[in-house]
Amino acid sequence: MHRPWWTFIIVSFLAALIGGPSSTSARIYLLDQKVEINGSFEEKWNFKFDTKDWEKGRGEHSYGGRMSDGGHVENPAMLKTHLHLEALYHAYQQGGTVLDFYTLVEWFYDISQDINPAWRRGMSSYDRNKYQTPHGLEMLRELYVNYLHGPWTLRLGKQMVVWGETNLQRTADVVNPLDTRSHMMGVDDWEDFKKGLWMFRGFYQTSFKNDLTLETIIVPYDVQAMDLPPEGSMYNTTYTGGFTSRMWRRWKHDEVNEHGLHDAQGGFRIRGFNWDWDWTILWYNG
Repeated sequence: MHRPWWTFIIVSFLAALIGGPSSTSARIYLLDQKVEINGSFEEKWNFKFDTKDWEKGRGEHSYGGRMSDGGHVENPAMLKTHLHLEALYHAYQQGGTVLDFYTLVEWFYDISQDINPAWRRGMSSYDRNKYQTPHGLEMLRELYVNYLHGPWTLRLGKQMVVWGETNLQRTADVVNPLDTRSHMMGVDDWEDFKKGLWMFRGFYQTSFKNDLTLETIIVPYDVQAMDLPPEGSMYNTTYTGGFTSRMWRRWKHDEVNEHGLHDAQGGFRIRGFNWDWDWTILWYNG
């Protein structure tokens, strides 16, 4: 890495340390508070030290004893600008009936690939384009209508389901596939990795004292595969001359794409609270 980048990093770190680390967010209300807009802005840096040759794409474990196109992993391994923007529109509210529209948009850009030519050469232009920033509907994480009436809550649209309660393991979060291309393992929440699916989701809140809640999910046609880190990225430095990336693109191309009702997925969950225990019973066919 060139000396100016080290200077920039050290100065930025000292400024953040003295000023006190904090997240930047904002909330705006419009149309007599019928519209709520909330945003957050993050900077995520990742540096790798004491890396071995095989971790850089070099050595006997790499393709042909060398890396792909003469590229290899260099610091900074990630310099990503991350923007979350969510909006909630209260369309109707009368008594116990509520109708809302919700959307979540996400955008990010990782500039590390632009800083180091060797980093950039280690990844194909197709993979790098997908790795550095989202495109099209990928930026639309959620978009659904939420209807609340008495004990019933109904949601229809693109959604991310949170069934697990832990941050370290995805024990029960089995509904949404993951996008592991450029998020930071162990740092980002699992919600950041999830790919939204078009679905119907319904809740029924019983009147029992144990706060018993019944939930069902139906994904009628949206079948997607998990996105793995591309060859040459921070989390996949084992080079195969592009063979692995081509195989993964082939795998995604061969995924279910008929999008008919016979490809439907779905399940249910029962959740309650008894004797200071928060328990869940769930079944999902995906």
